[in-house]
Amino acid sequence: MKELASQFMTLIASIAPAVIPLIAVYIGWKLSSQSERRKRALENLEKRFEAFRQLKEVIDNIPRELSAKELEARMNSDPDFLKSIEHRLIRLFGLRRELIPHLDESMVSFIDRRFSPLFRVETGSYDLKPDVLETFSRCCEELVKETDSIEKRLDGLYRKKMK
Repeated sequence: MKELASQFMTLIASIAPAVIPLIAVYIGWKLSSQSERRKRALENLEKRFEAFRQLKEVIDNIPRELSAKELEARMNSDPDFLKSIEHRLIRLFGLRRELIPHLDESMVSFIDRRFSPLFRVETGSYDLKPDVLETFSRCCEELVKETDSIEKRLDGLYRKKMK
């Protein structure tokens, strides 16, 4: 038994100089790989935040204190306000194209399904369809709520990544 243990120790002593550097290389590679994945995930999250910031700049043109009914009433009474909001929110179509890999999926879906049908698109011009003011004002209110929920999700992801 002592002889077997002695041979085993001799074998380990002869293999150790070759195996220890390999183990060190593997551990270094594994740590580097994890670090690189974390770095890429943080970079992707930063790009999502940048896309969100641009989206938020547009959405912040909608008065938060107004409900959909109040917004509709103001748009009816102030055509300049309506034109201003309309022209500013048209920027969402450009952001949807420019930021597609980093824009939140729910916002892309919202723009495509709820917002886009309110506009007539012809040769590069976007015009609000007639008689959609009520739907447009509700859509504006929902845009604000959707933006707030995206902000909460992104903030949660950021806090989770930083742990």
